[in-house]
Amino acid sequence: MARLPYGSPRSEGGSFSSWQSYAHLNRDDLSSSVLQQTHPANVPLHQAAWFPKNSHSDAAVDQQQEEAVADMQLPPSLLQECTQLVSIAGPLFIEGVAAIGEQLVATAAVGQLPEPTALPALVMAQAIYNVSGYSIVSGLASALETLCGQAFGARNYHLMPVMLIRAQLVCLLCILPTVALWGSGSLAWLLPLIGQDPALAVPSSRLLQLMLPSLLLSIVSETVVQFLLAQGEAVPGMVSCLVGLAVSPAYSFGLVWGVWGWQGLGLQGAGVAAVAVQGTLVAVLMTYLLYRDCWRSSGSAAQPSGWQGLRLREAARGWCSYLHYGLPCVAMVCLEWWVWEVLVLMAGLLPDAETAVAVMGLSTQLSLLPWMFCYSLGTATATRIAQALGGGSALRASRLLRVACGLVLACSVCLCAGVWLLRGPMIAALTRDVGIQQQLKQVLPVVVAAIICDGQVAVMSGCLRAAGRQGVGALVNWAAYWAFGLPVSWLLGFKLGWGVMGLRWGLTAAAACHALALHWLVACKFDWQDEVRRARQLVGGSEGEQGDEEADVESADVDGAVGAAAAQSVATTDAVDGALSVPLLQ
Repeated sequence: MARLPYGSPRSEGGSFSSWQSYAHLNRDDLSSSVLQQTHPANVPLHQAAWFPKNSHSDAAVDQQQEEAVADMQLPPSLLQECTQLVSIAGPLFIEGVAAIGEQLVATAAVGQLPEPTALPALVMAQAIYNVSGYSIVSGLASALETLCGQAFGARNYHLMPVMLIRAQLVCLLCILPTVALWGSGSLAWLLPLIGQDPALAVPSSRLLQLMLPSLLLSIVSETVVQFLLAQGEAVPGMVSCLVGLAVSPAYSFGLVWGVWGWQGLGLQGAGVAAVAVQGTLVAVLMTYLLYRDCWRSSGSAAQPSGWQGLRLREAARGWCSYLHYGLPCVAMVCLEWWVWEVLVLMAGLLPDAETAVAVMGLSTQLSLLPWMFCYSLGTATATRIAQALGGGSALRASRLLRVACGLVLACSVCLCAGVWLLRGPMIAALTRDVGIQQQLKQVLPVVVAAIICDGQVAVMSGCLRAAGRQGVGALVNWAAYWAFGLPVSWLLGFKLGWGVMGLRWGLTAAAACHALALHWLVACKFDWQDEVRRARQLVGGSEGEQGDEEADVESADVDGAVGAAAAQSVATTDAVDGALSVPLLQ
């Protein structure tokens, strides 16, 4: 396979891009020269967004630059990197568990209704909601991992609120077809056309109409969570989901069954409850965001508030550049998500369809928590690598990837060992059917192998999102799961007669090929210095820690080196400014 297209090269001759190259010079002279070079008066116009429009004192700028120098000179230790990754992945894992808990509460409330079609209609509505609504919003919001993460690393804080509002506008525009489909009630006659039970189509369509406000509110919650996550803040999203989980029993049972003599809304109450829970999440997140950025302070020296001087006109531009990252994110999410739905449908075509579908579903439940932790660690990796690339640190980004791969491998092995040791009680808790239990025990080794592969896929996919290579990730996802995995599953499951075991083996083989392909592309083919330059073109920032080795030989004193670097920076930036295809700093 050809080398990845890293973008147009840029001249590095004479650039001041390596702190190590000037380690022998006086640090005070070095810092003062850097401050002179990066003062707002000496920065090209298109880079003016790097600095607060409501400027702080010179002492505040000095402190900010001193902290940048300290960060470059004292990189975090291996233990600190692991701690920072876990500090983000842990809250994300709890957030995911809480989100699952909210769905279980709604299912429990509807499952006790006397109508036999209530629970199947809810399950169908939830599946359609996730596939045709939430997956699109989640994928589009994931582009903020690249844009806001790199902007935060580059200390371009004024770009981040612009990207947040732009993301919300783009998400709203892209789900308008879904809003029209659900709101018109067309699913009531479309679902029977694709073989669904007409008795379930009408209540499911009505339920989706009631859940439309929840989808619109999820635009706010998903984008704000990604906005905060790009800054390394995962706790607010966790707290909001825990609050939603705490109030969901009151909403679900109260609206479905009624309270204090009120009769309740039945199945339709589940749709209203979903809106109430999502509204609670948005209220918690927006309260924290307003408190942090508006009420607490207008900004600090280390991180000025990016909302000062914000012009909404800026957010209304650059939609194509956002979609350049957002649409491949949607493809990455949907291609991996939908393959599970296809496998369940394939299991329904096997001779013993009831047992096959049950085994496929329960085996997925067994791997859900380990997969969720691996995915959380992959998201944490995306956050940290995006910050490193935006900050110009190619070495740190490469090191973070190696640390994350080792950490997720160790965690995957431990989680798989736990699932294997507790397989008896877990399977017994999921079903009492002896035949299903027997098949689950046979399938479990294949599930465990898939968990280990999925952990590597999560980290490598996070690295691609951090670097803005979502298009490569979507292509590899399609090749691994749809061009290879599904045909292998069909061959093993149907032609060779392996049944559910064949379907699971095909999925595991796809995950293994996916992991190997991503390792080859990222770990072996990535040019991290080029990724740093791409991040600089996208959001602004430093050239990187490595820089040009010739600068160390050519520079006789720090003032001359900084002067040459300043001239080179102005010339190079002016040349690039007219050629950028992603005008994010307008």
